[in-house]
Formats: sequence, C-alpha cells, structure tokens
Amino acid sequence: MILIFTELLSSTGLGHFSRCSALYDACKEKEETVHFVLHTDESGDFYKNDSIISINWKDSEICKEYLDKYKPDLSIVDSYLADLNVYELIQRRSKQLVCIDDDSRIVYPKGSILFNPGIHGKSVPYDPEWNRIISGVEYVLLRKPFREEVKERETSENVNRILITTGGDDRWNLTPVLLRKARNAFPDAKINIVMGPSFNNKNDIIKISDSMMECIDRPDAQNMCNLMLESDLAISAGGQTMYELARCGVPMIVFEVAANQRGNMEGFVKAKAAYSVGDASDDGFSDKLEFALGEFISSKVRRTQSLNGKELVDGKGAVRALELFLG
Repeated sequence: MILIFTELLSSTGLGHFSRCSALYDACKEKEETVHFVLHTDESGDFYKNDSIISINWKDSEICKEYLDKYKPDLSIVDSYLADLNVYELIQRRSKQLVCIDDDSRIVYPKGSILFNPGIHGKSVPYDPEWNRIISGVEYVLLRKPFREEVKERETSENVNRILITTGGDDRWNLTPVLLRKARNAFPDAKINIVMGPSFNNKNDIIKISDSMMECIDRPDAQNMCNLMLESDLAISAGGQTMYELARCGVPMIVFEVAANQRGNMEGFVKAKAAYSVGDASDDGFSDKLEFALGEFISSKVRRTQSLNGKELVDGKGAVRALELFLG
C-alpha cells in the first residue's frame, strides 16, 4: 500500500499537486495499490475525482486515524506547510517515508528518503548521514501526457503563438502586465493565457484581451501539453511548469513568484534552457520583461538555444524514482 500526501490550496499553487499526480499515475501503471490523499479548499474542486481522498491530513488526529486504517508500506509527502511532527507521525506508521523537498524547507525525520526532483537538487546541501538523498533533474516528475513521446519541433522563423502562465494563481496581478508587453512586442501573435483555479482577476484579464487572445480556464494535463506544443514562446512562472515546457521543447522567459522557484530558474538559465527576468516583485521587472521579449523578437538563434530544455527532461523521472522508493 502506497499513500501520497500533498495539498492543493489557494495559497500553494499547483506544482506539488502536479508532481504527486505524476507519481500516482506511475504507481497505477506498475499496478501498485495507491491512494492520493489531498488537503484542498475550493481551489481544488475541479480536480476532485474517485482517485482523490480529500482530508486535512496535516491535522495529527485525522492523519493518525487514516494511517492506522491503511498501514502503508510507503508514504510520500510533498508539502509547503506540514510540520515536522506530522512527518514523524507518518514515518512511525509507515515502513518507509519519502519527503519531497525543493530547498531544505525543514530538517526531515532521520532515516527518511529526501527526494528533490529538480535541476538544482544536487546543489542543495543535504546531509546524507541523516537522510538517504535522491536528487537531480533525471527524477523530474511529469504528468502522464508529458511522460509519453512528444513530437519533435523545429524553431519557427517568427513567434506566431505565445503561451502565458503564472501558475495556479495570479496573486500579484501579473497577467495583465505580461499580456500588454507580449502584445506590444508581437502585435500579430496569437496569445493563449492559462488561468489557474485561484485567479481572482479573470474578469480584468478578459477585459483587456483582444481577438487574437484566448483565455483557457484550468486546463487539464493533456490540454496543457497541447497548448505548449503549439507555442513558439512561453512566458511562465518558474515552478513545475518549466519542466513541462522543457519536455515539449518550448523556448521560455521565466520569472520568480515564490522563493523556492529560484534554484530551478538558476539551473535552467545555467543550462541555457530559459531566459530569466528575475523576481516578479522587484522594481524594474516590467523593463526586464520588455528587454527579454526584444531578445526573442527576431532572434531565431535565441529561441533555438532555449530548446536545450528538451535534452534535460526525458519524461522518465517518475518511473525511475518509484523504482528506487520501492527497491
């Protein structure tokens, strides 16, 4: 029995849910018995289905009751919010605990597996004497459509389609800024705007949209993959979406909306797989974005360099990771 614990809240975005979904699918494909345990609020309503058990597992009493019922062989926890005592509770009632981490958020229970499936994972100074460490871009967790073979793409002569995504929410009202800058740089391009479940500014975005802009509300994994594959350029927050864009070979301009995205962005920039415009809350962000878009207007060379992401991410990370967890 495998239990996967994560959260999908208006304050946390979609990244943890996306990568846990990838692990869940990999478990099902290996015919493992697995339950997906999700702490969610109204932002997660559109994901609810029979495979998801919605409980506040970060409440120790609720979690204890659930663990005692299922007695898991393996528990996997991916959380921005869970306290150490919850991890310790899960570890005591599981044969093995895997803690998914981005940036050494806390000191996880001794003897657990510490798993960082990111391009910067090997650079985080974890203690191998305290935890077993599994890290690196080869373990990136991608949802099912991105794990399958994706079509090869050639760099277009011009930027005809642009994808804009800030993640599960748009807490800083960035999308209107991104839209205006993208339209000024590429007046004839088709622009697709992805709106997540916690967007509070949907009406504002729709109001400034023109006939060559389309707002896509909460696309599923397959639709998101299709949007990426038809895009010549993406403007994206620097989280899990970068790995999906890399898998599809999409040139990208990325920005930080959460501190735990910084390592991912730095790794992609170092690999010449993305162009970073830094922290979206910094002064001068708008000017940096305008400059970056200018770099992509006529530079097919710049867009070709960004295809390096395709070489980084092969889509097999979830299977590799699960084999190690179960081995």
